[in-house]
Amino acid sequence: MTKPDPVATPPVVPTADDLLAQAATRLDVAKHQAERTLAEANIALSTPAPADRRLRILRLRVDGTKYDGEPFNIDRPFEPGIWAIVHPSNSAGKTSLLEFLVWPLRGAPRDLPPGVQSWVRMLRLDLVVAGKPTRITLEQIPGLLPPISVHILTADTVQALLAAEDDNPLRLVAKGSGTDDVERVIGSFFLDALRMERTSLWSATGGADGEGAPQVHGWPAYFGACYLNAGGDELLLGDVSAPGLPAKLLELFVDIPYSTAHAQLSVAVKGRAKATRQAQRRAEGDLHARSTERAEWQVQLDLLQQEIQELSDAPEADITPLLQRADQAARELHRLRMNLNDAAQSLADATAARVGTEQAQLDVQETWQARRVLGRLNPSCCPRCEEPVSDERRAAERDRATCAVCTRPRGRRGHRRSRT
Repeated sequence: MTKPDPVATPPVVPTADDLLAQAATRLDVAKHQAERTLAEANIALSTPAPADRRLRILRLRVDGTKYDGEPFNIDRPFEPGIWAIVHPSNSAGKTSLLEFLVWPLRGAPRDLPPGVQSWVRMLRLDLVVAGKPTRITLEQIPGLLPPISVHILTADTVQALLAAEDDNPLRLVAKGSGTDDVERVIGSFFLDALRMERTSLWSATGGADGEGAPQVHGWPAYFGACYLNAGGDELLLGDVSAPGLPAKLLELFVDIPYSTAHAQLSVAVKGRAKATRQAQRRAEGDLHARSTERAEWQVQLDLLQQEIQELSDAPEADITPLLQRADQAARELHRLRMNLNDAAQSLADATAARVGTEQAQLDVQETWQARRVLGRLNPSCCPRCEEPVSDERRAAERDRATCAVCTRPRGRRGHRRSRT
């Protein structure tokens, strides 16, 4: 008889405190320093607890209208166990039925033809997410903006969920409208329900500089671990081609302890290495630039020193004649400046006199014109006091040439009145 193998004991998962202590010992630092360094890299190390990440589909219902106006209806329960979708004919709707399951689970269809997608008016999927009975309802209304909306509801038991023909008796968990919002709401719900986080993986050729950058993957990437690609697809899991992504997604989905922290730490290390390389290149470039500037400054310094030496070695010359000529030029400049000032003053005086003369001429012309006009007047009263002009004054003006208003003699510069 063979001796039965002893029952293997499950490995003991170290706590976060144990890992921090081990890291601090290897790095020869205090434990709080290791924890602070992780916090600076946005890595929170916590002791993992077993997570229920099971998904079980219960029922699929789809109502819609085909392009020719024919209504169609799908009501498919899914019992526990292994099931398959088969049909002897092609284009019978096998792929569409699978994609109707993918749509509410993933947040967006993956291989569903746009024409078939436009037929759907109402899609309800009942499932159990991490032990919680859940219904995801997608509704499309043609002509409405946005045309699609989602409601995620829950019930206390599977029986209560399946018994609810409409959504009213169920409790609303989340809702959204619009294509992007529907994908976001469904992705956030599954990540929260399955206790998962978005993961960052390093892409060696990512970033604007092509030297590497972190790529963030959410629920659509995780869904690739639930729904495998077709046999002829080049990718094993998911829709994103990235080295090591399928294996990392499987690790995270099956809840291998500290997988998320390990992925975050790997991204942080590679990001720090990239920053170090870039800083080293900048430092080398600065060193080269400073070396070139120093060489140019040295050349200029040598030239100045040579010029100073030449001036020091030159014999002293008599500069008295130069100083005398400079004094003479200064006196001549002063004389010319005085003449210029006198000419400028004369010009200003002449300009003022010309302006005054032109103004006087204008006044004379205006006075003469006024006298010509006023001299032709025959007033009937005084323009100031409005006293009527008497007949005696009019006769005196006619006989003795005196003004009928002011009684002054009408001379050459006096009043004139036209005779009619």
